Amino acid sequence: MILSTPNYSFARSVQESAPPGVIARAGRQSAYAKDDPDATAPVLIGIKEREPTQATKDRFVEWLVTETSKDDRCTINYYGEVIPKEKEAVGAIYDLMLERKSDLDTL
Repeated sequence: MILSTPNYSFARSVQESAPPGVIARAGRQSAYAKDDPDATAPVLIGIKEREPTQATKDRFVEWLVTETSKDDRCTINYYGEVIPKEKEAVGAIYDLMLERKSDLDTL
């Protein structure tokens, strides 16, 4: 999952607020935008727990919806699709991430 955030400061805040069991890594802004403090910055999101529980999922969904709702310019992207900032949609993507996690483990 990739978040498109309004700037690096926002991306860093998302990274630092990630709950246990979640990997969030803020990316840098484009080299072309290094002098623009409002240039977008990505955040890569992953699940690092082998056997996540319902509580883990609920914590992830609540965190992601809360963080991304802080700014309308922030978007959630999964396999090229923009995902609504709604609990049901984010929960469904969480489940897809778990299904595809075993594919990534083989890389």
